[in-house]
Amino acid sequence: MMMNPTAGLGPKIQAHLASGGSAMILLTPKVEKLPFLKDWGIDPRVDFATVHEKVAQQGARADDQVLEWLREQPVFILKDFGDHIVTRPLRSLDAFLIAPVPIVTSTPTDKDVQVTPLLPIPNTPRAWGESDFDALREGKNVEFNAKKDDLEVDMPGPLFVGAAAEKSTTAQRLMVLGDFNFAMNRWVGWPDEEINRSTGRLVPRFPANAELFINSTYWLLKMDAMISISPASMQISRIDPQMSDGRRDLWRILMIAGLPLTILAAGTMVYLKRRD
Repeated sequence: MMMNPTAGLGPKIQAHLASGGSAMILLTPKVEKLPFLKDWGIDPRVDFATVHEKVAQQGARADDQVLEWLREQPVFILKDFGDHIVTRPLRSLDAFLIAPVPIVTSTPTDKDVQVTPLLPIPNTPRAWGESDFDALREGKNVEFNAKKDDLEVDMPGPLFVGAAAEKSTTAQRLMVLGDFNFAMNRWVGWPDEEINRSTGRLVPRFPANAELFINSTYWLLKMDAMISISPASMQISRIDPQMSDGRRDLWRILMIAGLPLTILAAGTMVYLKRRD
């Protein structure tokens, strides 16, 4: 984990990659810069922390702690993780991120490297890369500032906070994720309070946190056949809460009436064919 800007881990990682190794790098803002990753088409912008506009509280305080967290500017809950073998199984699962580092991808200097941006940050509410770390640490509200004294201050969206790269000639793989918090036990094991109240079962509220880490590990080990989601992640609802009532009702009709009618129609066709 790249948590200490003076640790000098950068040269060790560079040497590891140069010797043909693979790596997973978990970042946090204000760590040492890793310019050698540009050879892989990856540029972690560690001088910024991803935030969004402050969400005003409306009505009474929510019973769900997660809804309260979402009002805080550095907090994100992702359901879309990008188009990659590691992230495709995670669609519609929730992942919890705190002030992730924006990661920019570009054409790698090595033509044998293929890079894929991961973990797109939703832009509703508006999101950007914030440079005022003192204000964030003090819990103050921050606003997007494009320029100050003709110098760029904050980083505009759209933003990604992850990237995966693979080198075909050496079969090396590299995963860079802009948040180390997501893999901590606190967020991996945070329980879903609603399911706990209604059924008495303890299931993770943010199942994509563990699944992202595990799938990334399998991918780095070239155990692609193991990449999936665990049974525990299937115990939570994967229906988007933002789905419109009309669309939700349509799916209910299809599931309740459509499937039985399809089976009945198929049975009728088989009966008529055999009778002939």
